[in-house]
Amino acid sequence: MAKQEELLMKLRSSISSLDVEGAEKTAQELVKSGGDLIKACEAMAEEMTQLGQQFECKEIYLPELVIAGDAMKAALRILEPAMIKSGNTMKKLGTVVICTVKGDVHTLGKDIVGTLMKTAGFDVIDLGGDVAPSRLIDEAKAVNADIIACSALMSTTVVVQKDVVDFLNALGCRSSFKVLVGGCCSSEEWAEKIGADGYGLDAKSGVDVAKKLITQRAAA
Repeated sequence: MAKQEELLMKLRSSISSLDVEGAEKTAQELVKSGGDLIKACEAMAEEMTQLGQQFECKEIYLPELVIAGDAMKAALRILEPAMIKSGNTMKKLGTVVICTVKGDVHTLGKDIVGTLMKTAGFDVIDLGGDVAPSRLIDEAKAVNADIIACSALMSTTVVVQKDVVDFLNALGCRSSFKVLVGGCCSSEEWAEKIGADGYGLDAKSGVDVAKKLITQRAAA
């Protein structure tokens, strides 16, 4: 346990110190040692959240935030295959199409949510960032998705989550999908206001809510 905590701290330190190679090597150590890889993802998410707050307060600058993101992505490239491999006998829970909404290119939090969803047993189609509602819905239809998950991290883009719900209603297919929203500019109240089915406060709760939505969908 002490070794794992040491590695988690080392991983967080690699991200905050902008050490891409160090993050990758620490992720490899965690895999080899049989560490809790979900905790590793959550630790990185927490570190990136703190760095994001520092950026908002102008304590760090955009290039630093980008390199920190690169460090996290390098670690994720090691952790994600190992987590999926360890859960390869899990029953499939459902299909999720996930993205960051149009006008918003911040994908780090969404990347971690997608990784944890895959680990939990979901098939995840990740469309990336800056995704228009029409493209998101077209993809959800094409793969017969159970859940549409959309993240917004800016006050100017959170309204696009409402556009997704409105577009589904206009197309007459709102009941075909559960809509899950997240991101630092979303909230439980916002989700209820726009008619979404659920809100994920963070990566772990996003997965938990997705599981509940699948249960609700099966019972309908």
